[in-house]
Amino acid sequence: MAFRIAAPGIFPDINPNDYHRDPCPTPSLTQSIAKILLVQSPAHAWVAHPRLNPEWEADEDKKFAIGNVAHSLLLGRGKAIAVGPFENWKTKDSQNFRKDCIAGGKVPVLTEQYERAVQMVRACRDQLAQIVDDNDRPILADFDSPGASELMLAWCEPGGFWFRQLVDRAPTHCQAIYDYKTTAMSAAPQALGVKMADQGWDIQGAMLERGFGALDPKNRGRRKYRFICQETDYPYAVTVAELTEASLTIGRKRLNQAVELWRACLDTGTHREAWPGYGRRIQRPEYPDWMEKRWLAHELEAEAAGGIVPFRIPQRDHLMGG
Repeated sequence: MAFRIAAPGIFPDINPNDYHRDPCPTPSLTQSIAKILLVQSPAHAWVAHPRLNPEWEADEDKKFAIGNVAHSLLLGRGKAIAVGPFENWKTKDSQNFRKDCIAGGKVPVLTEQYERAVQMVRACRDQLAQIVDDNDRPILADFDSPGASELMLAWCEPGGFWFRQLVDRAPTHCQAIYDYKTTAMSAAPQALGVKMADQGWDIQGAMLERGFGALDPKNRGRRKYRFICQETDYPYAVTVAELTEASLTIGRKRLNQAVELWRACLDTGTHREAWPGYGRRIQRPEYPDWMEKRWLAHELEAEAAGGIVPFRIPQRDHLMGG
């Protein structure tokens, strides 16, 4: 029988597998589902929701293996990890090992991946000891102060709609809430604004604020929301980002829109047909200004070179975790 909670609260000992299967009394909204509602459609959100889609399966993408291990090692909690003594997942024995791990609710990783994650976490802690806040206090001091890792916020708002959010690290006597993200791309400070908007950190911060506000209202407005971003390749560089009030304001607006979409769909029903996909009209999208400028610059480059110059579209970065 699936695990269920009976009342709203802050749950410090939730099993990650129970959280991802949604233990709330009725299907609950998370920040990740909110992002899907806004960026894609209600139909995509229905497919991604464990309590709406009868055929839902946990995503165990191999590209997240190192991030999952580093996450568990840094926080001291998280998904159960099983290290496979294989060079890759191509042999029959390794494939059976991986299959059994996934069936048992564990994340299978190769020995090389695990060892790299250990190095990542060691480098992360070393850097957090050197990165300071506005009061010159090392971030590591706050991160390591007494508190809880991987705790679940679950609350119910008017109308009977449930919400849930997993918190990476919440120190007890510190008003900063931490989320740890790993990336195979750059975590350079100058890239964080684009990452924040693209990955919806503002929505995640707004959801955390909303949950803590509902469950711990006496500290409403006092918390800071920080993201520890680390690269998965040597030297495993780390940047710590803190959401500004301006970012949170946009996040609240975006989250409110997602909540309204969520409520409208749930009011119609939990069956697939109640969750619409993309619009049913022909679309005439605007050509992106940045692409037009890039192409015009490319034409000038090709003309100056006196021949054909390859045109490359930059790849978007994708952060893993949380």
